[in-house]
Amino acid sequence: MAMATGLATLEVLQRQNLPAQAAKRGQWLREQLGLLQQRYPAMGQVRGRGLMLGIEIVDERQPADHLGSFPMDPELAVAIQQHCFKQGLLLERGGRNGNVIRLLPPLIITEEQCQLVIQRFEEALKGALSQVRK
Repeated sequence: MAMATGLATLEVLQRQNLPAQAAKRGQWLREQLGLLQQRYPAMGQVRGRGLMLGIEIVDERQPADHLGSFPMDPELAVAIQQHCFKQGLLLERGGRNGNVIRLLPPLIITEEQCQLVIQRFEEALKGALSQVRK
């Protein structure tokens, strides 16, 4: 039974070309997050592979270290996650101090859904910034 399930899953992955679609959508999301990063300095590094992306949340108001990295801002990351949740966007937090927002959309995400992710993330980021950094 498990072998048949695994084989059926592999067939769907191939037929729908899901690995290539995930790479394409992930690249688009990463580019859009890069554009947001230019407007919102609280977004540190954006990293990941395919659809598994992480957005480092930093406190750019504090001095950077000798490598140019700003301190982590887990409080802002929590607020972003909560604002996203209110908009129906479920995100995880990770990283050593919970300051990395993790996007983990399904392989079958559409272009329209990717656009919604970016729109909702930006709205959540704005709301969280106004809440935490009054």
